[in-house]
Amino acid sequence: MGAILDYIEQHNEGNFRCYKTRKLSLDDADVESITSENSDTDIIPMDTSGKIAEDDTRRQHTVTISRRMIENTPPWFTYFLDGSRHTYKVDDISIGAKIFPIVAGQVVVGCCHRPDRDTFKMADLRTEIIISLPKPFHVGGKVEDYARSYCEKLNAHLSSANRYVSGREIGISQIVFYLTDGPSVGAANDKNRFKNSAIARIQNAMTDDEQLLVKDLCIQKKLNDENWLIKDGSLQYNPRFSSFKLSEWNNMRSNYKYVVGVSKSFDPDLINLKSATIIQYTIKGRFMSR
Repeated sequence: MGAILDYIEQHNEGNFRCYKTRKLSLDDADVESITSENSDTDIIPMDTSGKIAEDDTRRQHTVTISRRMIENTPPWFTYFLDGSRHTYKVDDISIGAKIFPIVAGQVVVGCCHRPDRDTFKMADLRTEIIISLPKPFHVGGKVEDYARSYCEKLNAHLSSANRYVSGREIGISQIVFYLTDGPSVGAANDKNRFKNSAIARIQNAMTDDEQLLVKDLCIQKKLNDENWLIKDGSLQYNPRFSSFKLSEWNNMRSNYKYVVGVSKSFDPDLINLKSATIIQYTIKGRFMSR
């Protein structure tokens, strides 16, 4: 990481300064609130008067599946997708009179295939190293073009300066720029607002990778009536938090016909009785059709 920081400081015409501050893993730090439209906890219920499902002894099972069907029927959910990201504050950089964090992220999005009940194998795996810089770092031209050009120059420098890096084809996958002002960044007295904004950009890059992986599965015609995909987490995506063009993002919505999102934590009170009834009858009808 030192070579990257040296390059950033030495190739900015004296406009920026890196401080070589203490590096730390942001995933091990205190739990912080990261603003992201892709989080399952973003939705705030308007009415929380009802009981949660775990405490309601009157609840009924929506689906009853016989053991014969479980043992003799091939699984319908044959693909499973999950993403993971780890973020690190690697330095501070001064731009003008303000100091901003430089955040690095390791992103992994993987999909496994379960062709039968006893077999699991890897279907696809995507890994990225992402550097999240403050938006004032961008000095001209289109943001996308500037980020791509800067990333290419940085990787060329790393390859020429480090034989270990060049021999293993290690490089920075993306340079992203996080917002430093505006309502989404947070209040001025929030000391973590820039750090959270930087992490959110890396989080959104991970969800973009998830959508691209689903898109590839659809192009390869691997998802159909007999082969569904379970995605760990919400399917709630927002084009404002994506690097895709709006037309491209809209086209991706059709890829989720055979995808189910499973959240580890959610508020069941958000599902009203009418929605729950529709879900129940849909699932029952689906299993009965077999």
